[in-house]
Amino acid sequence: MISTQRLRHQDNDKLCLHYDNYYEGFEVQQKLEYGPLVKNYLKATVNEIIAAVNSQQRILIFRADLHFPQWMLPSGMHQNNEVLSTFFRYFKYEIKNLAALTFLFFATSGPGSRTPVISLTIT
Repeated sequence: MISTQRLRHQDNDKLCLHYDNYYEGFEVQQKLEYGPLVKNYLKATVNEIIAAVNSQQRILIFRADLHFPQWMLPSGMHQNNEVLSTFFRYFKYEIKNLAALTFLFFATSGPGSRTPVISLTIT
């Protein structure tokens, strides 16, 4: 039996799926056990990186996966993007208003979890 990989996202057929470890010559962190990446998002990310590199001498790029703590029971705040919007509003405020930035990154994993949680502290 021949197995085929989906070319489009099952919930949104405008999103194309990507299964390779490289995209346009860039290595991507593709792990099939987590599912495919979305080409549309990869293309937008590559375009943003290229534009940033072309316009700035020094750039910092980081990725943070934001999660509610596992112990937090689902509530109304889990149903919309208000918490995320508030986070980014405060994050942008901190970036714009601090003269000297100190970043502290650390990764943790919960017991039995294979997914690291990246924490970012700006002081």
